[in-house]
Amino acid sequence: MVADIQTPDYETRLAILRQLVVEGDIPIENSILEMVAKSIENNVRELEGAVTKLISIKKLGTPMSETEVAQMLQVDIDSKRKRIKPERIIESVGEVFDVTPREIKGKRRTAYIAIARQVAMYLLREELGLPLAKVAREVNRKDHTTVLHACEKIEGLMDEDDKIQQKVDRCKDLLS
Repeated sequence: MVADIQTPDYETRLAILRQLVVEGDIPIENSILEMVAKSIENNVRELEGAVTKLISIKKLGTPMSETEVAQMLQVDIDSKRKRIKPERIIESVGEVFDVTPREIKGKRRTAYIAIARQVAMYLLREELGLPLAKVAREVNRKDHTTVLHACEKIEGLMDEDDKIQQKVDRCKDLLS
C-alpha cells in the first residue's frame, strides 16, 4: 500500500476542524473555523490543539470574537517560533538534503550543498523572522545580499519545482 503524505490543503484542514468540533459537541462558528484552517497549515496536531483550546474556552462560557481567536493563534505561532533554534533548522535541512550542518556552513559550492544552504537561509528567514545579516552569520556567509538572493531563488524554485516544495515542507515538518 502506498500512502501519499503531504500537508493537508485548506478544504481538508477545514473538514478536520469541523469533525473535531462535532466530536467535541460544542458549536463553534464557521468563520472562526475558517480562520483557524487558514492560519495553521503545516500540521494536523496543531489543528487539534487549536480546536481543543477553542472548545475549552467555549465550555468556560467565555465569548470568542474572531479578533480574540486570531490573537490566540498568533500567540501560539510566536511561541513556536521562539522555541525553534537556528541550529535546529540547519539540522532539519541537513537531514532532508542528506548533508551535514558543517557542509551547510562550509565553503563548498556544489549544486546540492548550495541548494541545501539556500533552503536553510530561506527557512531561517521565514520560520524565525531573523534579519538578513543574522541569517548570513548563522550559515557563515559574509553579507545579507547572499541571503536575499537565496530566499528569492528558493521561493522561485518552490513555485516551479514540486520536489523542492516537498523538501521544504519536510524540513518544516521536522521542526514542528
